[in-house]
Amino acid sequence: MRDTRQCLEQTRYNTVYGATKRIVTLKKKLDRLFIAGHLITALYAYLLGWWALLLIPYAMFIFHAGHGAFGHRIFTHNADKTFAELSKRGHLLGHILFNMCGWGSALVFGAIHVEHHKHSGTELDPHEPRFIGKWNMFLGKYCLSTNKKFFKARYKAPYAKWFHNNYFKVSWILLPISAPVLAFAFWARYVLLVMVHPNEDIPTAQDRWWLWPILIGDETHELHHHKPTGVKHHKFDFVYQCVRMFKAI
Repeated sequence: MRDTRQCLEQTRYNTVYGATKRIVTLKKKLDRLFIAGHLITALYAYLLGWWALLLIPYAMFIFHAGHGAFGHRIFTHNADKTFAELSKRGHLLGHILFNMCGWGSALVFGAIHVEHHKHSGTELDPHEPRFIGKWNMFLGKYCLSTNKKFFKARYKAPYAKWFHNNYFKVSWILLPISAPVLAFAFWARYVLLVMVHPNEDIPTAQDRWWLWPILIGDETHELHHHKPTGVKHHKFDFVYQCVRMFKAI
């Protein structure tokens, strides 16, 4: 199993516009956000009683719109060339919603994710469960190597630089409304990074149809790895509907 600390040390010297120097400390700051998100969500559950169940679809919508649609398919993969089609309002909304998910800025997420697809299933994959370990994946302790070319290309995108440089300021301001999203995103990380990706028994990404109630479109991960730029995975793909929402803004 690869030593995660070695990955972090390698990342420290993989400087991309000064961003990856901060990636080393990013994990601790994100952990504080996730803890705060869980505590505030628990408070909401206590105050709202059964009405707190409404926080589940709310959190799922924000997560899949911000992470699945904007951060993943549009910003990172430019699925069906949607990145260039977005208005500035669409980019602004996308960065706000992605910011609420607690997965770092869209710039950092995309730069890491491109490396994941480039080296998928190998020891160079930044988040490969077989080499990092499932427990480390669950806690987000995976290799934070970034793709310099992607970072430079997206650095000039509308609002990308500003949200990257002000990520934690914005995150703490949004915390009262993002807390349930952070709580959901924390557990969704295990589902997305471990349950649909290669493991000790399965060497390739998998389509896990039974995870549709949670991932509502991103459960077809083998399909996604075969065609990363595909914008619609199937006719019940809710994430695709979120992509359409961004395009309409």
